[in-house]
Amino acid sequence: MRAGEHTGQHTGQLNKTLPAWAWNGKATIPVIEGINSERAEESSETIPYGPGDEIGRHRLIQFLCRGAQSSLFLGEDRRQNRVVIKIYDPGAARSTTALRKMADLTRSGSCRSLMPILGYGDLEGGIHYEIMPVYQQGTLENVVITEDEMIKSILPQLNEALRFMQANHLVHNDIKPSNIFWKDRAKKEIVLGDYDCLTFDKDEKAGGSLLFMAPERIYTDGDRHTSASEYCSLGLTLMTLLSGRPPLDENEAAKASDPQALRQHLYRRWQSPVVCPPSLTISSKTRNLLNGMVQDKPESRYDGEYIANWLENGGVGFKTYHNKAERSMVRGLPYRGKLILDIQELIQVLGNDWNYGVFMLEQHQLDEFVRQFDGKFFRYSQQYASSFDKEAGLFKLMQSLSPSVDFYWKGAHYESLEDFVNQTEEQGRYGMKDPFCHFCRAKLISFYEEKNGGTKQQTERAMQIEQIGRNSPELAVKKLQISLRQKPDFIWHGATLLTVDDLLAYLENCSDRLDEEVEALYESKAFKVWLDYIEHGSMLSSIEKALMESGI
Repeated sequence: MRAGEHTGQHTGQLNKTLPAWAWNGKATIPVIEGINSERAEESSETIPYGPGDEIGRHRLIQFLCRGAQSSLFLGEDRRQNRVVIKIYDPGAARSTTALRKMADLTRSGSCRSLMPILGYGDLEGGIHYEIMPVYQQGTLENVVITEDEMIKSILPQLNEALRFMQANHLVHNDIKPSNIFWKDRAKKEIVLGDYDCLTFDKDEKAGGSLLFMAPERIYTDGDRHTSASEYCSLGLTLMTLLSGRPPLDENEAAKASDPQALRQHLYRRWQSPVVCPPSLTISSKTRNLLNGMVQDKPESRYDGEYIANWLENGGVGFKTYHNKAERSMVRGLPYRGKLILDIQELIQVLGNDWNYGVFMLEQHQLDEFVRQFDGKFFRYSQQYASSFDKEAGLFKLMQSLSPSVDFYWKGAHYESLEDFVNQTEEQGRYGMKDPFCHFCRAKLISFYEEKNGGTKQQTERAMQIEQIGRNSPELAVKKLQISLRQKPDFIWHGATLLTVDDLLAYLENCSDRLDEEVEALYESKAFKVWLDYIEHGSMLSSIEKALMESGI
């Protein structure tokens, strides 16, 4: 099976209009079933080795392809076991000590989600080589996965690999689909490989692929590589695997004539929030997770611990910040005869015991506890404790401590903003003292959107809805429902209308009762909201004029 095929529900290929250097070369290890004609024309002339030569205990059999700074060969040992041998160009920048440590770690089988290094060494002329397994089923390049595959298989394995590397002070620096290999495609087993850019976390310089690089690395020419950078690259990779194309503007990037031009384009692109494509059909929890992984500021990104909790708790993640305050050293916060010891426990207590949580905030009982985990939490606690609306302050504090799609408001727990809005509609709770109206008055929709990776456009739309919700909460609910669906559909008598053309086609099919249909549409608040959302609100005045002229 070749790397471009897919056995899941979705199929498709990445739209690869970018030059090779934008992707940092071709897939590291191609499928070995045969040599691609394009790759067959390449050569390994940059190194003085070719088929028939001995490399340690292995013999080169066939040239496969060129990488960014290496040549790959199919090889075999004396028992004719097939391997892939990567020979680096003379003078290629490599962290040999990091590679040695990775070889020792992977050889022991401590992490099954990392590609093992079977051997490595030095040749004459300062040339390095490494030996890897053959992965007949190829890489995840050109593969489109389902959300279910991501959650149950791909993400757990990649998170395991990154957390293992982080614990051993190693940074991959080049996470992308073509560096993820199928170990067993039928079982959805993968490994993260290609250690061309491997470094220790304190090394000063590292390579990588610009299209999947965290913004702080683009800004500093690759200098700032940390575990936070790794998870940003992982987020971009997962978005690519789910949607079939990189989340950054590929068409614009394709116009870049050289790496520096692409770097400048991506620098500008990161000035606005990078989020999952609106057209991507995934759950709000998954969308929130991915958006949280690609936050512009490294300290705001979801990390490996958050992702592990998210996977374990069915899409509800949290940060405990134990890198700054080990649980055993935390000064517990007394609460009804017990001690709260981490941020997640605190959020659950505040949410479920809402009135007492407001009291604790107002009395500054939370300040010193949250300071143990992060200095900025102390500032948040003091700021929101001084706010006029203490309930809004408590909501803001909880979202600032751990941004999440699910949230607590006035003692109730909601799976998402959409869940909150839908419950408001079902219960018809549009009074000025009801939860939704208070939520709008406190400008918490826009705060929530901003904290959970909403785009500038989404945040601005939320602010508009908040303004409407002050006086007309029912209208605000309907506008927000359309906005959260991220597609302007309007359901009317079983028909799904997306555009004005759809509306006109529908009306043509009911010419025998046209007047009644137009009058009913005009009376529908949902119809008015939809027209306004697709920026055809002026059509309402035309309908009203027609109704008046007809005497209806």
